[in-house]
Amino acid sequence: MIDNKANNILLFFLKPPGSVPPRLHHFYFFSTYGYGAGALLQSIICFYLIEQGMYPLAGTCGALAAVFFVGTAVNIKGYLRSGLLLVVVGQCVQAAASVYISGITGFQHYLIPLMVLSLLYPARRKIQGGVLGLAVSLEYVILTHYAPIVSPAFLTYIQTASTLSLVNLYMSLFSMSLAAIYFGIASEQAGKKHEQRQEKTRSLLHNVLPEEIAARLGDTPGVIAEEFENVTILFSDIVGFTALSRSMPPEEVVGLLNRIFSRFDDLAGRHGLEKIKTIGDAYMCTAGIPQYREDHAEIAAHMALEMMEEFERITREMGKPLQLRIGINSGAVVAGVIGKKKFSYDLWGNSVNAASRMASHGMPGEIQVTRSTHDLLRNRFIMEERGPVEIKGIGPMTTFLLKGVLLH
Repeated sequence: MIDNKANNILLFFLKPPGSVPPRLHHFYFFSTYGYGAGALLQSIICFYLIEQGMYPLAGTCGALAAVFFVGTAVNIKGYLRSGLLLVVVGQCVQAAASVYISGITGFQHYLIPLMVLSLLYPARRKIQGGVLGLAVSLEYVILTHYAPIVSPAFLTYIQTASTLSLVNLYMSLFSMSLAAIYFGIASEQAGKKHEQRQEKTRSLLHNVLPEEIAARLGDTPGVIAEEFENVTILFSDIVGFTALSRSMPPEEVVGLLNRIFSRFDDLAGRHGLEKIKTIGDAYMCTAGIPQYREDHAEIAAHMALEMMEEFERITREMGKPLQLRIGINSGAVVAGVIGKKKFSYDLWGNSVNAASRMASHGMPGEIQVTRSTHDLLRNRFIMEERGPVEIKGIGPMTTFLLKGVLLH
C-alpha cells in the first residue's frame, strides 16, 4: 500500500501536465526536480543558520526555500515560464541580501546554475532567456568583485562564513554536474529516438518503394524515371472473388486477401521479384527491375507456378471456391516514381498492358504467357500453345499456357 502511494506521488511529479508540449518535457523534469532540490537544500541551510544564531541570514534562506516550493507548484501546474522567472528573481534577491547581511559567503555561486537554467528558457524564441541569463551573470560579477570590499550589515562567525562558502560552491558544482549528466543522457536518448524514427521511416519507405529507388529518392529528391529494355511483368487476379466478397463480412474479405497476398509477397522476395502494387484482387510484380537480371523470365515463371500452388492450398484450407489466373509478358517498360504525398513506383508501356491482358483474358487456374515470354522459356519449361486469342485493345495474339518445369 505504501509502495503504491509512493509510486503515485512519483508519477504525479514525473508526468508533465497536458499543457506542456513534448519539446519542453526535458526542461519540465530538470526544472521541477531542481526547484524541489533547491527547496530542500535551502531548508537545511536555514535550520543550520538558526542553530548558529544567524537569524537574519536564516531568514533569507527560509524565504528562498519558500520561493522554490512555490516554483515547484507553479511548474506542476504547467506554467514553466512563470516558475522560472519566480525562481530566478527570488534567488537573485536572496543572493544579494545574503551578501549584504553576511559579507561574501559564497551565496553568489548559486547564480552559476541559474545562468544555465535561464538559457533553457521555455519558449521557441530564446532571446528572453538570453536577457535573463545576462542579468544573472551581471549580478554574479558584481557580487563576486565588489562584495568583499563592502562591510557586512551583520558580522558573522568566520568559521560559519567559510563553511557556507564551501558548501555553496560544492553544491553549485554538483548541481551543474547533475545538469550536464541529465542533458547528456537526454541528448543520447533523443538521438536514439531520432535514429529509430528514421529507421522506421526508411522501413516504411522500403515497403512502398524498391530499396534502391527509396535510397535514390532520399539522396536526390525529384522525378525518377528509367527505361528497361528486357523485363518480365506478372499479373494475377482472382476469379469469382467479387461475387464471393458480397456474401462475406468485410473483415473476412480483407483477411482472405491479406493471407493470399502476404504469401505472394514472400514468394516474390524469395524469387527476387519486385512487387509493384495490388488493385482490388489483382496482384502485380515484375522481374528485372530496378536491377537487371538475365533470368527475369525464368524467375517470373517459377513465381507463377508457386503462386498457383499456394493459392490452391489457401483456398482449399479456407473452403473458398476461388480460382487464380495469371498473365505474364516480357519486353520493354518505363518505370518511375509518381505522386507528391503518397509515392508510388509504377510501370508503363505496351508490355505492361499486354501482361495485364494475359491475366484478364486468361483461363481460370492457368498461367497465360505471350510469345515473347514463351521464347525465353521454351527450353526450360513445359508450355502449350493456346492459339490465337482476341485481346482487347491489342488484337489477335498467339498465347501459351505455362504448365510446369522441364525435367532434364
